[in-house]
This record gives sequence, structure tokens and C-alpha cells, in this order.
Amino acid sequence: MSVWESLDALWRFVYDGGQLEVMRRRREWFERLSLHLALWWVPAGTLPTVEDAESRLAALEERGPTAYAFTFKRAFSPVAVEALPGLAAELPLCDQLA
Repeated sequence: MSVWESLDALWRFVYDGGQLEVMRRRREWFERLSLHLALWWVPAGTLPTVEDAESRLAALEERGPTAYAFTFKRAFSPVAVEALPGLAAELPLCDQLA
């Protein structure tokens, strides 16, 4: 789990850096999960807990993307519940990571 300043910063780390090659090979080291990524906004200075992450993953799996838990493909702003276009529409994904 990690905390990022923005969706753009996280996207660039995952898809523009060396991390992409590692993520493409993740099935060599990890069991396949039905869902492995949930994004959500936290107030500045807040550190999410493992329990927060479990709750967000469960919500995402049950209800799909919402302002409570979302993905790169369907991102939400930190103050509204309307979907943002986001970078996912502009940049290709690596074999459906999100």
C-alpha cells in the first residue's frame, strides 16, 4: 500500500517507469487476484490502514467504482462523486492492471 499526492503521479510511476516491466511479470511471483487495486482519497497527513484498504477493496468488488473506492479507468475527484476523464482514457494500460 502506498500514498500518492495525485492520480497523475501514481499513474506516471506505474506506467511510465521501470515499474511497468515488473507489473507485466507479476503473475510469475504472485497468485492471480480477482481485484488487487483500489484507489481512494485521504486527507493530507492521513495514513490509511490495512483495514481501510480491505474495506475499499471489498466495496469496489461489491459495487464497482464509486467515490469511496475507484480505479484508474473510472476515477473520482476528491470532493465530488462525478467520474473524471483521467489519464486512463489517454494512455494505454498494461494488460488490464487496473
